[in-house]
Amino acid sequence: MRKLIIILALALILVFISCEDGDRYPYDIAFPEEGEVSFVRHVQPFLQIRCASQGACHQSNYMKAGYDLTQWQTIMGAYPMIDTENPEISLLYQVVNADNPHLSNLRLIPVRQDQIDGILRWIEQGALHN
Repeated sequence: MRKLIIILALALILVFISCEDGDRYPYDIAFPEEGEVSFVRHVQPFLQIRCASQGACHQSNYMKAGYDLTQWQTIMGAYPMIDTENPEISLLYQVVNADNPHLSNLRLIPVRQDQIDGILRWIEQGALHN
């Protein structure tokens, strides 16, 4: 029993050490309340952490359902991921807003309203690579 406790304690220490090298959490990504939403500063980091980080489903070497959410080009080329004419029917917005059943909707850390609004505003602004 003592060995098990020591092993668990060491495992926790390793987890905390590995998280100190710049790893971010989904809750850390804040979108501006108004104005321009940037793909590079807001959308890409959000998607990287939420959807395309190591072990996640939509990275370039493991494209669940054929979606790679690591780069602007692959996101824009994945119909119906983004629809700038009708932003609310964009698959990305529907998943983030929990309108479309998806595994990420079951995660423990919910998507904040500013993140949902930010994704929608980025699409409304033309889903630019900015």
